[in-house]
Amino acid sequence: MREELFARPRPLADALRGAFARAISIYVAGKRGARGCFLVGTATTEAVQDTEIRKVLADGLHELDDLLTTRLRQALDSGELKSDLEPGVLARVLCGIMNSLALRARAGEPRATLEATAEAGVRLVCDWR
Repeated sequence: MREELFARPRPLADALRGAFARAISIYVAGKRGARGCFLVGTATTEAVQDTEIRKVLADGLHELDDLLTTRLRQALDSGELKSDLEPGVLARVLCGIMNSLALRARAGEPRATLEATAEAGVRLVCDWR
């Protein structure tokens, strides 16, 4: 994810599209069907009773939140992104979309539907007025 968000200077929307595209490619891959995401699909269930898994889950979520927050803050500071919402809040919204994509991939939603959902998320954040 870091590569898609920070690899080279590019518009925020393109960076987010790259991150979502990579995630979707991972989520829909699998020998027996879409695999989704380990954190979303497995760790969330086990975290209820296992404190170590709960920590892994929280750390994974916060790592993505932090990456997105940093990239969003850069876009706000440069004037590329116009929003009165705090970057951490926007990051959690984008993370929520990412998690939804994983769940929906595992549920069998078509790639085109996942891509449309990701694009809506990008536009909600980047076209904010």
